[in-house]
Amino acid sequence: MLNRLNKLSRYPAYKEILDCLRSGKRTAAFGVCKYEKFFVAGGLDGFPVYVAPDFVSAQEALRCLNDLTGGGFVYIPYNEDTLLFRQGTGRLRLEINSALDKILSGARGAVLAADALAARYPDRNAFERGRRTLKKGDTVSVSFLARFLSENGFRRVSAVEKAGEFSIKGDIADIFTPDYDSPVRLDFFDDEIESIKLVDKETFRSGEELDGVSLYPLFSVPRGEEQKSVAKSLVDSSAKQKLSADARARQGALLDEMLPSLENGTADNGWLMPFFPCSDLSEFLPQNAVMVWDEPKMLSDKLNRTYDEFFMRIANLLAVGEILPEHTAQLVPREKVFDNFLSFSQLALMSIASSDTFFNPTAAVSLKSTPLFNYKFNIRQLGEDIKRWKLNGYKVGVFCDDLARGQRLAEALGEADCQVTVSSKEPDELGENTVIAARLARGFVSHSNKIALVGGDDVFS
Repeated sequence: MLNRLNKLSRYPAYKEILDCLRSGKRTAAFGVCKYEKFFVAGGLDGFPVYVAPDFVSAQEALRCLNDLTGGGFVYIPYNEDTLLFRQGTGRLRLEINSALDKILSGARGAVLAADALAARYPDRNAFERGRRTLKKGDTVSVSFLARFLSENGFRRVSAVEKAGEFSIKGDIADIFTPDYDSPVRLDFFDDEIESIKLVDKETFRSGEELDGVSLYPLFSVPRGEEQKSVAKSLVDSSAKQKLSADARARQGALLDEMLPSLENGTADNGWLMPFFPCSDLSEFLPQNAVMVWDEPKMLSDKLNRTYDEFFMRIANLLAVGEILPEHTAQLVPREKVFDNFLSFSQLALMSIASSDTFFNPTAAVSLKSTPLFNYKFNIRQLGEDIKRWKLNGYKVGVFCDDLARGQRLAEALGEADCQVTVSSKEPDELGENTVIAARLARGFVSHSNKIALVGGDDVFS
């Protein structure tokens, strides 16, 4: 983690937040501007889980947190198509399972939009059984590998083209996991893995060598014998429904299509999740997770809209025979969605105080911060602000992506009558140098801590 986050406790207002969380208090921080939220979340102890109100704000949080920490935050998507019998390409399912695997493998933190809190996820125990890391020199038979991949949602093909596929030809196995943009090739000598390399998708030649490859389930529901009992549950549930003739015919066609794969134990469709053991997101989080709620009132409102839309769809799809009554369990019950996370540390970040939310703090910290002016094409204004901040005792850091850009900025500031020094790396403490050759996307001014951080995007875009 970068020095600016390692030294978070040096600043009194941030130290107060850390102390409250370490003592087990549900903490609300008021008066926090947008980019300060990411700065605080990135410097927390443990495993921050940043919950944003919507997809766009979650993506920005992901980008900024990875800039701040040097990477390691994963994004957990929300799949709103689980009520649909035909669920498209399955891309979101692969992305979700990839994120879950990274969390279990020790990711730095996670980011999600509010609606992902309500989703059902694959059963944690079944998911764990399907995880395996293969390394050069490991002993594993090709036949076992083929069976393992098939049981965990990979599809065997003659030549891999997209994520979720694998092929085996002699002593070569090509596996396309969601973690890479191209397949991974395992070369075997008898039952020993001789090499693991990325494959060029155009030429299918081996390329960069890898230390290993992580395999994990790609399924929504586990495959195997237990699927036969689910087939009976579907038929029994359908028989109890009162449907119009058209809806009965539609539901019958869906079941006719689904039942053979269930009887064979090979069905894999998110539509089936209510009929199998599932987990909620909290079951995949480490014990040291810290829930970071970005504007609790907005999160609560967003989730209420998600549930309202969900139950409207449930009513419509039930009427036409597209789903069964059990599909109401595709989401966590509305009244329990936040309760599942109460065992973790809690921090709410609020620009202003709000009531009528799920979050009831036991400690409050007041901050005062402001967003920055856009300094693109206005270096003179940046120079004036730097001088004003320093005159008032603020510590200042202007972050540039690299040393060359930092030196050019320092020259431009000098021409604007603002003399600054440049550091080729991030110093231990702000104030030693003004222009710093390190990545920070967006900055802010914390009046509570008397620091001013200017990001590269604040100046150059």
